[in-house]
Amino acid sequence: MSPLRNSALRGEGIPKVAEGALTAREGGSRDFLTYCNKPQNQVPLFSLQDMRFFQHFMLQCYPHHPIGNENIWTHEVPCLSQTNEFLMHAILGMAACDLMNADPSLLAFAMAHRVKAIKAIKKSLAELPKQRGTTSEHANALVATCFALTFQSVSLEDGMPEYMTFIRGILIIGTQMYIKGMKPIFVNLMGQDSSAVLEPKMVDLPLIRKEWADGAVEAIGGLRGLCRDGVKIEYFDLLLDMATKLHTSSWKG
Repeated sequence: MSPLRNSALRGEGIPKVAEGALTAREGGSRDFLTYCNKPQNQVPLFSLQDMRFFQHFMLQCYPHHPIGNENIWTHEVPCLSQTNEFLMHAILGMAACDLMNADPSLLAFAMAHRVKAIKAIKKSLAELPKQRGTTSEHANALVATCFALTFQSVSLEDGMPEYMTFIRGILIIGTQMYIKGMKPIFVNLMGQDSSAVLEPKMVDLPLIRKEWADGAVEAIGGLRGLCRDGVKIEYFDLLLDMATKLHTSSWKG
């Protein structure tokens, strides 16, 4: 072993290094002192638990809508999440919510990621005027985020208002993409496209039990007195029409 290495192991020379550092400080050598600064501890943005959520999303709980986009959800969307924080949090929140069926303690993680996703998407939208619009990548990330938050809303007891909000968000962003000529990564995004894909597989579904269809028609009919304005009446008519069609076709119903 070399004499230099022996002295280093014994701690010899350390006072000289300290003395040199002091001299450098007195001499105003800021570069040296900056180099000697200890790195600050950085709080990681995502944990091992989050990696578990991310894997669960890709393997088991990605949204099944739009129809026929399994490859998009497991390949394209995860790639978009790397550069869009709101999408990453939406993915993790949805996966955590799905895992709650086996582990209710994950509720805190699911809601924390959901809140972060909503805050991040609001911030991103607020910054759009400064950026003079959006890109196709950003718009697709917004659509994917709305889908993920919509599906998570279904599993929440009080998620109906937010469910309707994010459905509206999908339609608004999708419409703006169409107007601006942006190509969505999702296929069968609009209603008629999805219906065309599903109809061959759903048209021969057996009828549901008659008493269930009768009960649906009766229950919806009881809401007529609560509908006063045009929008509510139109919505009521659509619901009643769907329930009535259950008598003749499960698919049309």
